[in-house]
Amino acid sequence: MAWVEQHGGGFRVRARAAGRVYTDSVHAARTGAAARAEELTGQERTRRDGIAEQVRQARAASARSRLGPDPTLGAWAAHWSTTLAVTEVTRANYECYLRVHILPRFGHTPLSLIGRSDVKAWAVGLRARYMPSTVTSITAVLSALLADAARERLIPVNPCHYLRLGPRRTRPQPIATPAQIHAIAARMPRTEALLVITAAYTGMRWGELAGLHRDNVVLDPPGSRVVPHLRVDPDLGALHEVAGRLWLGPPKTESSERIVVLPRFLTQLLAAHLAEHPHRFVFTGRDGGHLRRGAFRARFWLPALAGDPEHPDPDRRGPVCAGMTFHRLRHAHKTWMIEDGIPEIAQYARLGHRTPGVAARYAHPTYVMWHRLLQALQTRWQHAASTDDTQGQVQAAELMGDTQLAAA
Repeated sequence: MAWVEQHGGGFRVRARAAGRVYTDSVHAARTGAAARAEELTGQERTRRDGIAEQVRQARAASARSRLGPDPTLGAWAAHWSTTLAVTEVTRANYECYLRVHILPRFGHTPLSLIGRSDVKAWAVGLRARYMPSTVTSITAVLSALLADAARERLIPVNPCHYLRLGPRRTRPQPIATPAQIHAIAARMPRTEALLVITAAYTGMRWGELAGLHRDNVVLDPPGSRVVPHLRVDPDLGALHEVAGRLWLGPPKTESSERIVVLPRFLTQLLAAHLAEHPHRFVFTGRDGGHLRRGAFRARFWLPALAGDPEHPDPDRRGPVCAGMTFHRLRHAHKTWMIEDGIPEIAQYARLGHRTPGVAARYAHPTYVMWHRLLQALQTRWQHAASTDDTQGQVQAAELMGDTQLAAA
């Protein structure tokens, strides 16, 4: 690129080439120097564009030599999958979307014959069967696949670019109150009940709780002023499950590595649980094995939400927060923090989210913020009995074996 500098009684044009700066010419007026600088810049841009075009053509020729002159989407997808630099969980999701949804429709279709109307009609058909968020995820994988094909010059443009499927019609998701959380927990066995209460009052993810090791639980350090907390380990802080295989690995993001301080009542419940719990991990199945999300949902979560019409206790017959997912406990925790006026920087740190903008550099959560949050959570637990659903909190406390909390 070239630029103009004042030099002596005139103006000189300076440019960079081959890693060195040189003077191209000297002009009496700035306008002449600026015109020459613009000319040199245009020539350099043209040269670079030409080189880039040669590289793209070479890449396209290389791709066609491997895949054929007009490869099918299936052939391109097989190659594209080998180039992905994503986590194992993300790769499994991509492969599932390809295998179940994308390849059955477009796998044998040449890339050049996939039109925008074809993609849109297919996506509209998906929306008739799946939630909008699921369709968005599926079409995003197809778009990424075709965008890379366009960059490789296998197709002129990505037919998914700026694809519009009309307005999303999503049902509002319920946000549970503390009394509803306790009513749900009261319908579960003790370990699963404590898991639900811990999720609601910490905002931790399923994988972070299912992979929580005893060593990462600090409840009452003797002779220490450390606040009771749970630690999300950066290397083994989450339980992952893909295609039926379970393993411990890093949490979702780097920001997910964190300390989650505990209110007094939850410290007591966890201490009582661990005193009787012989296994290494805090939340396990009956034999001490890792919890599986699908099994927990089918055996405990959905029945607790639906209720049992034939149960002798009338408080356990009707539904509670029908349609809510376990992940919505995390949403509930975020909502509670907003209602209680907890500063945003503490909210991000609590949930393991990356703080956006300049606040990430200049704002930091403090002990005062954490103390305020713990007081608010303790108050929510104690005041849950003042809502319409009073029995849920008492039943949950009794289930945990805490008579003092049950009488509060």
